[in-house]
Amino acid sequence: MDVVCINIGWNFCSEQGPQRNSHTSLIWRDKLFILGGYDSKGITSNALTFNLGQRIWNKIPMKGADHKTNPARYAHKTAIIEREVYVFGGYVEEQGWLNDLCKISLDTHVRNVNKIG
Repeated sequence: MDVVCINIGWNFCSEQGPQRNSHTSLIWRDKLFILGGYDSKGITSNALTFNLGQRIWNKIPMKGADHKTNPARYAHKTAIIEREVYVFGGYVEEQGWLNDLCKISLDTHVRNVNKIG
């Protein structure tokens, strides 16, 4: 069996990117999406994109569910299905582990939250 190794190296795309941990990230079309997690101020519910072609960071203005129905979370899971991002569960300091499913339209940035169980 042959093994081929290709060393492509690492290149910095942006020096101004946000610092995050316990977030999720997804790629859709030419954008990298960063959802939730911890930033320098604590747990966040915001969403960011990094345009891979233009190398520009943007905050996505979300519509729909408010902080009470869609709290800031970390350690959640995400998936893209067609033109929607699904965010499942995660941890919230005030509530503990969540059992909800949040749907975010990639076209309109509207959030809808459904409780499970």
